[in-house]
Amino acid sequence: NKLNKAWSQKKFRDKDKVKKPYHLPLTKKAKEELRKLSAFKDLSESDILEELIHQMFLKEMCDKDGNLKY
Repeated sequence: NKLNKAWSQKKFRDKDKVKKPYHLPLTKKAKEELRKLSAFKDLSESDILEELIHQMFLKEMCDKDGNLKY
């Protein structure tokens, strides 16, 4: 049974259905702030980073209607 479950997990991972792991070189202060923010919002650190990237993208790259400026 364990072997069957392990094989099933391997097939799932091989299909790229899982988000890719990544490493971001953050300072200790930034990592601690990210950890506190994720605890406060009750979201994972990766969800917080995705949300922040999306917010900055909209702020910097899009006009008020959400259309790309560049």
